[in-house]
Amino acid sequence: MFQACLHNPKPRISSKTPLVCEQERLTRRHILTYFLHVAGKTYTLWDDFLVEGRRCNQQEMTLADLIQHVKETHGLTICSLFYGPAILYNGHEDRLKISVSDLVKMVTKAEVPPHKKMLDLIPSFEEDEDSESVPTIRYMLL
Repeated sequence: MFQACLHNPKPRISSKTPLVCEQERLTRRHILTYFLHVAGKTYTLWDDFLVEGRRCNQQEMTLADLIQHVKETHGLTICSLFYGPAILYNGHEDRLKISVSDLVKMVTKAEVPPHKKMLDLIPSFEEDEDSESVPTIRYMLL
């Protein structure tokens, strides 16, 4: 394919030929870096655990309900839970009966903005504490 261009500042004609795009071949090493292995299960970097905080217009989940839900649906036991730099749970028995949004308010000492519809919670699992990257829990506030 041949293209001709006319440049306005100086009247001249130049020609351009498109360059051939080189495709980089992914090796097995590259492909494996896109997968997370947690307790014998494989997840991608884009996987997350979507949790509805209020089911069927009921009260919001407590921390204990969230831990139980993840255990039942994914077979993983949460040993610690983070919201940004804040530690929401690390074996604190007194926090289990508090709703998740109230716990975030208590720990961060800030209100959850009214426009925020989802909290990104980072868990650590008992089954695989050595894992540096785990799927995020996307906790829906609606």
